[in-house]
Amino acid sequence: MRYLAKAATGGAYRRRNTIFMLILSVLAIVGIVMMIYSIVKGSWLFAASYFIALILLITYLFIRFNAVYVTYLATNADNLYMKNWDNNFLPYDVNNKIGILAEFVPAKTKLIAIPVDEIKTISIGTKNYIKRNIDDQTFARDIERFEKSKDFYQKRSISGMDIFYVGLGKDESYYMPIMNFNKKAVKKILNIVVSCNSDIELILGSRDYRGFTPKTT
Repeated sequence: MRYLAKAATGGAYRRRNTIFMLILSVLAIVGIVMMIYSIVKGSWLFAASYFIALILLITYLFIRFNAVYVTYLATNADNLYMKNWDNNFLPYDVNNKIGILAEFVPAKTKLIAIPVDEIKTISIGTKNYIKRNIDDQTFARDIERFEKSKDFYQKRSISGMDIFYVGLGKDESYYMPIMNFNKKAVKKILNIVVSCNSDIELILGSRDYRGFTPKTT
């Protein structure tokens, strides 16, 4: 699909993660070799240890890939596209029925097309900023399960992340994290959608976008 603008995680952030993931991939290969060597030597305890470590490493790589390379914002003027995880906020399967496995299973993704001429509000800010400035009970309920989660990592992850919020009307909205996204690309998307729908209200609380004025010409 051709887009006029697309925003995803920035190049420097991707390069750092690519190098990190390559290092982990090398370690995974070493782990496979050591596991096979342990089996040949009859060291079943060591082989089992390498196998468990290998599974954990591979699942981490999948989740890291899901976090860095999968989500994006885009527009072709007619629609605003949001590629996001199905739980809206985290790259792993927080809805997994077996809770202990949740952090080891990558979250599924969804691609949503939002007609630009139906957008009423676009907001960028933390969850608390959006809750303070926009009356949206659906968003509040969705974020509440993470706020009240017993999982410290979940609570910490969503506490300060920048969220891109799109409101179409009363409790009809879509949203996704844009942490480490290319800021120039996000601003280009804002310019395009506002030029196509001048009635969109921008509510920008993030320090990276606060004071941004779209070019509508």
